[in-house]
Amino acid sequence: MPDVNTGYLTSYSAGIIGGINNLLVPVLMAVAFIFFLWGIYKYFILGAADKKSRTDGRQFALWGITGFVVILSLWGLVNLVMATLGLYATTAPKFQASYTSTNGGNSTGTNGGTELSGMPTAPSGVYPSSTVTYRTTPLQTGQTPSQTGTTGTSSTPPPPAQLTKNPAGIFCLLTGDTVQRPFSLTALNALTSWSNSNIDGVAERSWWNKVEPTQGVRDWSFIDEVVNTAKEKNKKISINIMAGINTPDWVYASGVPKFPVTFQGQSLTLPLLWDQKYLDLWGSLIQEAGERYDGDSSISYVHIAGIGPTAETYFVKSASEVAAMNALGGINKWIEGAEKIIDIYASAFPTTPIIIALSPPTIGADGDRAMKTVIEYGVSHYPGHFGIANHGLNATSNTGYLANKLISDHSSDSPVGFQMVWSTVGTNASLIQGTLAEALETANTLKAHFVEVYVVDCDNTSYASTLKHYGSIYKANAGVP
Repeated sequence: MPDVNTGYLTSYSAGIIGGINNLLVPVLMAVAFIFFLWGIYKYFILGAADKKSRTDGRQFALWGITGFVVILSLWGLVNLVMATLGLYATTAPKFQASYTSTNGGNSTGTNGGTELSGMPTAPSGVYPSSTVTYRTTPLQTGQTPSQTGTTGTSSTPPPPAQLTKNPAGIFCLLTGDTVQRPFSLTALNALTSWSNSNIDGVAERSWWNKVEPTQGVRDWSFIDEVVNTAKEKNKKISINIMAGINTPDWVYASGVPKFPVTFQGQSLTLPLLWDQKYLDLWGSLIQEAGERYDGDSSISYVHIAGIGPTAETYFVKSASEVAAMNALGGINKWIEGAEKIIDIYASAFPTTPIIIALSPPTIGADGDRAMKTVIEYGVSHYPGHFGIANHGLNATSNTGYLANKLISDHSSDSPVGFQMVWSTVGTNASLIQGTLAEALETANTLKAHFVEVYVVDCDNTSYASTLKHYGSIYKANAGVP
């Protein structure tokens, strides 16, 4: 709707000028032209036999010519005055339209939100094709959305300004900070990855029940330490706070429904991601995280979580779980919840890339459809801000798997990357289906900007040249020097 505080005078004046230009001036000029024609007729036709008609005809013709001159002069003078005073646009009348920010901007602009506008319905007296004011740069502290940004006549706003943060290179993947196995600060500071010149950053992982064991009482000490150490060691980091199987008990006690699943052979529960109570509680935590960390230059990207059991988007994997989900609304409810969670992250972290780790939320074609829908939503609503990852990189990964194809397809317009499926040591090392170098080359083939590699492989000196080589390649893919 029009901004009545700053745009009304311009709109009202434009309406007056529009009325003069489109109605009054043509009518008056038509009258003057009729006088002129009548004078010519009387002078040449009727005047041939009547001297008085010749005199009258001359008078009418002069009135017509004088009318033309006076009307054109007054019309030009009025337009000149209005244009000089800035009350009339020489191309189309201008009015301001204030829209709800797509990334969480507010009226004071204190969180760096971006004000966008399209082509609204014009108010009375203003042309529907009026120029629309839109803003493509973050609002500054104290600046209100009604203050003018860039103007243009297109009904489609331009994309937001490119984010200053661009995840790129090799990130060392830490073990998660959990209630059962807390990550000691001593061990964190002792990591050799901080001084490893072959990696670009550290990927932090923590859980909701560790960060907020009691509602409203939040412990940010582990993430704070990661951030502070990254600054000291000149490394980048990513933040990944997960909910899922480690959602605090108080969340369910507050009324959030439990959804039973089997996870790695265990019977566990997940919160329903489309439940509004859950979205409010999860959103509150993520909003505070954004207020705390979004402006920090050491934070390269943030994982979107709270959708599945861990950081990824899968939700149900068996026929009985699918049936249970369908009884609650099915895959469309999952899509609804996932899109709302994307909105939560985009609002909380307006200047930091937000990355979703794709995995089919259900089995069959519905899983692929849901992934496509959610990615289309994120890319279209938050271009260059929303990104895609796959947390199952191995040496044989290819575009036959939809998540990989979406990563490859969006490499040119979105931040994209991978997490290794496992490390090269231990009982699950065979999941890599090849060597670390082969897996990292596969990521390059899929146009990755970054890859998260397990800490044990980052610290393995035999991989030093491999990590350095592919880190440089991924930066080039991302357009980072």
